[in-house]
Amino acid sequence: MLVNAIDMLSAYLNRLSREHRYVAYVLKKEKEKLKEDHSESLSDTSRRLTEVRKGLNMTDLLLVQSEGDIQRMESAALTDWQQRSVLAKLINALGSFVAANTDIICYFLAVLAHASGAGIITLPLPLMVFFWGTLSNPRPSKFFWVAMIAYTEFVVLGVQRQSNFAVYDVTLLFALFFHRYMLRKLGLWKDANLTVTFQNDHSVSETEEEVDLEDSPHRGKANGKHAKSPNEQATTSGDEHIDVEKRNEAGKDPVSSVKPGSSVTVQEGGAANPESGGNPIARFIRQLFKPKFRYIRDFYPIMFGLDVVAFLIIAFGYSAFGEGGSGNVIGDIQSNRIPLTFVVMLFVMTLMIVIDRGLYLRKWIPGKLAYQLLIIVFLHIWIFFVLPSLTRRPAVENTVAKAFYVVKCLYLLVSAWQIRNGYPQLCIGNLLTHAYGLANMVCFKIYPVPRGVPKGAIVKYMMGLPMILMIVFLVWCPLLAFSLLNRIGAISIPDKVRLTVQLEGYPPIYEIESQGSELRAMYPDELKYLTDTMSKRYFPFPNGTDSMKRSRDCVSFIKEYSTNDVLVVNFRPESEVPWGISEESMSALIDQLNGNSSINFIVTAEISRPYDPNKKAAAKHSAHWSQEIAPNTTLRTQWINMLQNPGGGQTVSMEGAFPSYLLVPSEGAVVVPSPIADAIQLNQDNYQRPFNASDRDWFDTLKFSLANSTIGNVWVVQAQHPSQFTSVYFNASKITYGLHRDRTYVQTIVFVDRAFPSFFAKYLQGGVIAMYISLVIVLGRVIRGVFLNSPTNVMITEIPNPDFLLKICLDIYLVREAKDFFLEQDLFAKLIFLFRSPATLIRWTRYKAKRD
Repeated sequence: MLVNAIDMLSAYLNRLSREHRYVAYVLKKEKEKLKEDHSESLSDTSRRLTEVRKGLNMTDLLLVQSEGDIQRMESAALTDWQQRSVLAKLINALGSFVAANTDIICYFLAVLAHASGAGIITLPLPLMVFFWGTLSNPRPSKFFWVAMIAYTEFVVLGVQRQSNFAVYDVTLLFALFFHRYMLRKLGLWKDANLTVTFQNDHSVSETEEEVDLEDSPHRGKANGKHAKSPNEQATTSGDEHIDVEKRNEAGKDPVSSVKPGSSVTVQEGGAANPESGGNPIARFIRQLFKPKFRYIRDFYPIMFGLDVVAFLIIAFGYSAFGEGGSGNVIGDIQSNRIPLTFVVMLFVMTLMIVIDRGLYLRKWIPGKLAYQLLIIVFLHIWIFFVLPSLTRRPAVENTVAKAFYVVKCLYLLVSAWQIRNGYPQLCIGNLLTHAYGLANMVCFKIYPVPRGVPKGAIVKYMMGLPMILMIVFLVWCPLLAFSLLNRIGAISIPDKVRLTVQLEGYPPIYEIESQGSELRAMYPDELKYLTDTMSKRYFPFPNGTDSMKRSRDCVSFIKEYSTNDVLVVNFRPESEVPWGISEESMSALIDQLNGNSSINFIVTAEISRPYDPNKKAAAKHSAHWSQEIAPNTTLRTQWINMLQNPGGGQTVSMEGAFPSYLLVPSEGAVVVPSPIADAIQLNQDNYQRPFNASDRDWFDTLKFSLANSTIGNVWVVQAQHPSQFTSVYFNASKITYGLHRDRTYVQTIVFVDRAFPSFFAKYLQGGVIAMYISLVIVLGRVIRGVFLNSPTNVMITEIPNPDFLLKICLDIYLVREAKDFFLEQDLFAKLIFLFRSPATLIRWTRYKAKRD
């Protein structure tokens, strides 16, 4: 089984390098023949090679002079390969595959060299590849490879000494020299970009116009070796369709013809040599659009697959490209917090796929070239100049962005091949129908399309294009709606905030409701201070990349809210109601604290929005935080002493009890804003957070004291910010009433998401996933209503002769007038039976042949 697998791999690699192996084998045999027949002339060092070449009869050295010679040499090459062992076949196949694609290897290594360093000094390497090398037809010139080698040597020298800084550059340099060796070996180094191919030899009569393309591979650089460069293989298969195009330019008729069996598309240009004279750029473009030969392949499936991979990289690695979000795409969708930049990037990627699809169906090479150049410029500016400033992360450290860059560069390499060789003229647009099989036959039978009937431009562009854009919009509409929530939503600032603190199973010890003047919008200078503080809250070492990402996400989160969306809530330190607990309950509480049973300390916050007349209710959001008071601890002893001696001035401190920042979503429970929490906990300079630290170590500590009053015992609460986290909290103001004016308010900052606009609130209230489900259901119903008819409509429209039904109805009226109700019942049952079965009704109402 292993041997068969190796044989299959070797055969597959051989198919990919078939032309190269054939040319290399023929040249090898011709060199052996040259050495055998002219060894004395070649060994004479006193003679120049030009003199030796003039004295040789080049025709006698050619091993391939007819179609039979081609078959003979191919059989000899195949026999030579089959006589080797399995391992030797694999090694030979790998070597031939690498040797046949050295140009692609050089291109790919140039991309990797720039992606690994992401510096300006290596930027010309991929730019030369995409603007020059990959668009040169039929192959890059000698000057291009010399420029690549010279610049790579300059890059290897470097501008600064670092560890392993030139690994990819040195690898690229070795690949370039190996590619140069292969070109020199095959005679393609000096005139590598010569496109004056298929010219008749001087020894051939001028009247002979037929040129054997299969005879051309062995003819050295004068005949272009073969229409296909050994280092620019199209990997054409044996059953590939042959397409021959002949054009008349400059008033001249075509002078070449192609024999059957050729795998090349030949195009005859004008009489002038395209390599001579003229503007170099114009000559370059002319060679690109009007080559002498083409190897047409359909590479759109590969380009589409690479676009899908790039799309997935952006979707699941968005945190490396923009601000906002938690880095977990699925979690962000479930929490209905979609960054706008994320949606825009997905929308742009979708449009790029649609544009590429349109160019493929239109087979518009100039448009494809313009699109290619635009992508090259935009990709390099965005990845290496714009993105580092947005993410505050160097491009060399952005692994996800580099992976996206490499994938898009692979797309550009394949796309450049398609531009050089053109699109197939006979190509079915649907990728699923490229093959032949039972499924394809059934689809063609069920969904036929008239042949040779072109669609009008109005139908294509005035109807088709808006429909495509509408489909793209519908696909991303739910994500776009939630990403724009805080921009298009209605401001609905809460008018009541209630805070309740209790020991589990007993009446609340502290109850307060904040409203009116105790609720205010955040001042602009306060919001600016918070934004500036979080933007500077990162450290370069260690883990500087993660620290900057947390700071960037926090700033992005804050910028989603205006001052009208951020609420400063002040709670009075004294409970608004005395502690209503009976003596028996007090005794039970003290007894439970003295025992070993568990007891929880619970803080509950309830936030109420204004009354909504459409919903006929006020939206309420709540959250609670609980922590256990462990038995046999000092904390329990403090609680017991304070309960036994009310008014004694004792205090109990509950650490991590209440957060200083809250987030009120458009729907659902109150949560803690995770970007702010991460920036506070993990980005504190000069503080090493313990690994076993609680997730609530940044919460405020609440200090409780029990005071006596004329109406009973009243609990007093004071908040204290954690000392290990600095410059991230706002100090609460002191109270201005009563005798104890040294007390401060208990303060929290609430970020309030805007409410959904009323005109589409019912569509968005279930979240992103629910909106997608409803969208699918609605579209399904619309499509079914357009394309499907109910059985009743089928019966009415397809009934052959309604006179039979009319006769039954008239008979029913007749027997009813005669008061023959039993017969009326039978006739009506017959009518109902017919309408219950459309097939029976149609069969019963068919025209009946008259009998003589």
